[in-house]
Amino acid sequence: MKKVLNLGCGAKQFADAINIDIDPEVNPDLVWDLNKGLPEELLEKENYFEKVIMFESIEHIQNFQTILKQCLTVLQPGGNIHITTHNFRGLMHRIKIFLGDSSVFWNFGHVICFTDIILVEELKKAGFVNIILKGNSFSCKYLPPQLSGNIRVKARKKGN
Repeated sequence: MKKVLNLGCGAKQFADAINIDIDPEVNPDLVWDLNKGLPEELLEKENYFEKVIMFESIEHIQNFQTILKQCLTVLQPGGNIHITTHNFRGLMHRIKIFLGDSSVFWNFGHVICFTDIILVEELKKAGFVNIILKGNSFSCKYLPPQLSGNIRVKARKKGN
């Protein structure tokens, strides 16, 4: 069985991963609504996966805290989770809000808006350690991650 989980994969699928998405049109390995948590057959694989990927998907999951805890369960000790999401505190988002436009946050099925602080705190609450926060390279490479339009986070499960 593959050792990488790609949750909310959309069209960005990886050959070495179990690609999971709610949309059957993107042809994932498993069609599943992550609002229900991880599928039971994956939850049975405690300490199995080397890596979990959530690129631009966590903001679509209402019970994201449950998913983070479940990811911790299925990750091997020393395994990593990689998350990207929009940054509510990003400079461009701040400008748009100042100008009265907050629609960017609620388009495309977003149910929660993360900031760098909130995402890091939620990862800590779930039990992740060694949390590394970065911004994206699309806004401006000189901006600190807190002002970047998107945030990238890598966190590890304790052990090894």
